[in-house]
Amino acid sequence: MTYKRIILSAFACCILMSFALHQFLIEKVAIDIQTRTASGNVSTSVKGTIYYNQQGKMVTQYKEPEEIVIINNRKGDLQIYNVKANQVFQQQNYLYSTESNELYYFLENNKTDLGLKALGFNLHSTRFEDGMRIGIWAPPMQLMQDISHVELVHEKANPIFLGYFAKDGKAMKKVYFYNYTQIGQLSIPSAITKITFKSAVDSVITKSTYTNIKVNKEVKDDYLNFSIPADAKLIFK
Repeated sequence: MTYKRIILSAFACCILMSFALHQFLIEKVAIDIQTRTASGNVSTSVKGTIYYNQQGKMVTQYKEPEEIVIINNRKGDLQIYNVKANQVFQQQNYLYSTESNELYYFLENNKTDLGLKALGFNLHSTRFEDGMRIGIWAPPMQLMQDISHVELVHEKANPIFLGYFAKDGKAMKKVYFYNYTQIGQLSIPSAITKITFKSAVDSVITKSTYTNIKVNKEVKDDYLNFSIPADAKLIFK
């Protein structure tokens, strides 16, 4: 398993927890995640638990297929620790921040635009079909060369689809939010499927499911207080 794939698998869930903390002043949250990825004839599956606190610190413990611990924060400081090999990969980039994922806006209850406005997109038009609200968003100037528009679909108050389309009208990425669940007064998706189109005949499909949510006293501090061993070997890829 590559570190890049591990990183991408973790981020959706960390944003989910950021939302819960913000809304209910919860001190800490834990949630189980399973992410399945398929590309061509190759498929992978990872399972783990993510821990998140009010300070924006996230610690992800992957149990399968190997034990990996990921630590990152709002600043984009990232550490990926391979327990068996006692090796650590480190990097600092806002892309690795717990607030840099598109789901951050969704789970911060910004259901209207999922952060598109903050990214420079402008709402071009809105139409209604079969009880769904479909918004077409125009990209900012720096993205016009690659992106024609973004389509965001709501069913009642909940986003159910987000799609990025190229200049030729073909889909670049599609994201589906579904199986909404209630946490107090919150309605959040317990499953998210993302399809990234590499070409007309090749795509990467990633499905993440979130279960067994725990809060406050139910959450053990072992992993939130986890530190990389001082003798861990630093690696660069």
